[in-house]
Amino acid sequence: MSKIWLIGGAAALGALLLASLVIGLTQSEDAFQAGTPEETVQRYLIAAQDEDFKTAHGLLSRELKEDCLIEDFAAEILRDGKDVAESRVTLEDRKDLNGSAVVIARVTRIRGSGPFGTSESSHTQQYTLVQEDGEWRFSHYPWPNYGCSGPFLDRPRVEMPAVEPAPEPEPRPTAAPQE
Repeated sequence: MSKIWLIGGAAALGALLLASLVIGLTQSEDAFQAGTPEETVQRYLIAAQDEDFKTAHGLLSRELKEDCLIEDFAAEILRDGKDVAESRVTLEDRKDLNGSAVVIARVTRIRGSGPFGTSESSHTQQYTLVQEDGEWRFSHYPWPNYGCSGPFLDRPRVEMPAVEPAPEPEPRPTAAPQE
């Protein structure tokens, strides 16, 4: 009798596994409406994953493009871009401001190390975009690119002013405890 239960349980587990596999393979990602901040974020993430540096760099604002050559931008994506391929990104919210927008997404990264060693971590990622010439462009470097790694040799160095330490307070006499 226990053999029948074991076979039935294994068959049910196999059916669930097969169903989840079919659903996972047939689901496609949602395409956002063209010309929206969400669609710009989606295009950027796809370009970063596909190592399409020209497209990804083209989605930056004029100011960021001037500050970061495409070669330096690509080096940053190559260094951290594998995070995109190993992550699931889902839209959480969008906040519209005066001519700009903030797209908030949840980035979930799943790592596997053996049959029972799967771990999952997630964080919220914000993408700040502005409209330039009727199109949405990133006004801050978007994840997985947190900056530009170029040498910046031709840029003037900004010296921080020296900060004088605050004077030490003078010690105040205290009364001796009374017995």
